[in-house]
Amino acid sequence: MSGKKLRLRISFLIIFSLFFSILLVKTIGKRIEIFETRIYQKISGKSAQYIDCDSRGVPFVFYEGKLGKQYNTVTVAERAIKLYDKNETPVTGDFFSCIDWLTNNYTLLNDSSIIFLDFYDWPSYKMTAPWRSAMNQGRAMQAFIRAFEKTGDTLYLNLARKSMNTLHTQVKDGGVTYMDSTGYWYEEYADDKVPQSKVLNGMIVVLQALSDFYKITNDPDAFFLFKRGVDAVKNTLHFYDNKGHSNYDVLGKPASPWYHKFHIELLDFLYTETHESIFNEYKQKWLLYQEPSYLTNLIRKPTRIGVFAVFSLFAGVLVIVSIISYYVWFKKVLKR
Repeated sequence: MSGKKLRLRISFLIIFSLFFSILLVKTIGKRIEIFETRIYQKISGKSAQYIDCDSRGVPFVFYEGKLGKQYNTVTVAERAIKLYDKNETPVTGDFFSCIDWLTNNYTLLNDSSIIFLDFYDWPSYKMTAPWRSAMNQGRAMQAFIRAFEKTGDTLYLNLARKSMNTLHTQVKDGGVTYMDSTGYWYEEYADDKVPQSKVLNGMIVVLQALSDFYKITNDPDAFFLFKRGVDAVKNTLHFYDNKGHSNYDVLGKPASPWYHKFHIELLDFLYTETHESIFNEYKQKWLLYQEPSYLTNLIRKPTRIGVFAVFSLFAGVLVIVSIISYYVWFKKVLKR
């Protein structure tokens, strides 16, 4: 075979392998990255963030890096809510372990209010321990409401009310709420020393909690806080739209695919509760958004493991195609 033909064959093999690899990356690239990430974690001893439970059945989060093992209100409350809503038996076990943790881990804000604090730094929003979160208040409310429904004990309803009362205190006064002419915004990362992030999902979760509390108690205060919160979302919702894709916060951080879907579910809740057309309009708009392919996301924001996954896939395809090509060529030679 002449040198020219050999170069042409090699070029063809490389181009064909590259083209085929691109097709594979679009379909299975993410799965390959996850697989290689797990291998890397086993070799290096580094673990990704995960949630586990202690011997009591109370969940904790094991964060990457220096944060390590941490308990937080949202994770504990959400486990209690899920256990109750699934009607898992016995509910009295892990469910009440979580409720007991919430009952024993709040701080008095004033005579009528309790606040749940997180005792670790959260660098992504420049939060330093201990920090406040309206989402803590909302999820704790929902967990206490379920404990009241399970037991009939008004202690839990009173704790839910005291958690709700914290929403009347502004961030600048040690609370979790921004109050202005647009309404009341219940801030997930509440600190007057950092930029207002106004995380969308955390805000609407609090509105869900207020709606739950009002349906149980007919408390006019819950209705007032709900309405003022709805006003705030209505007046700021346009800031969260980025050409049909939702942003995670008002600072412009794009929502991940999971959070984008969650935003749609939360807007469906708001539309069902209020019948305000704006919530359905954005829900329908965000439903039309198509997530970019894995390869597109990797080009926009490359990661070391992602790039390695693509390279290893291309190398593997090139080797396989080369072996097949050589075998076909060798058979032709033998026939001559």
